Amino acid sequence: MDINTRQIATICIFIILLMAITFHMLILSEIIQFHMVWSGRLKNSIQMHTFETVFISINFVLLVVVAVKASFVKLKIYPRIIKIALWLMVGCFLLNTLGNILSNNQIERMVFTPVTFLLALFSFRLAIRQELKTIHRKGSISPPLYLNHNPFSLCPMIIAKAQI
Repeated sequence: MDINTRQIATICIFIILLMAITFHMLILSEIIQFHMVWSGRLKNSIQMHTFETVFISINFVLLVVVAVKASFVKLKIYPRIIKIALWLMVGCFLLNTLGNILSNNQIERMVFTPVTFLLALFSFRLAIRQELKTIHRKGSISPPLYLNHNPFSLCPMIIAKAQI
């Protein structure tokens, strides 16, 4: 079974970010109380509006980065900029995971810690180099082996190369 982990990571990031944006739009519209986010540190609705607007804007930028990486959106952006943005996403989501672990709010600790950790993993998957080269028994280099293959399928090739 051929599982494309890049596509899975892309779809999962889209789903999680869209759900996060929806959740924070509900907070911004005051359907959900703002005391359950931002570690319960927001004191008034002015702070809430500022934080939520920034959060939603940043998440739209993250969606665009992932959309460009997945070729869903055709923008003239250097690939290196997208790669840097993805590595920044990895770092930010890891820091956010740490912040959620240290949160005063139990819901934030229990629900959002694993979500931000998954976002870090999925972002990492998109940020890493997408191709590996494998060596055949005769020593020739094959076309790229994408990381969506089972890593254990490389074992016979590595063993065969060691025996040559």
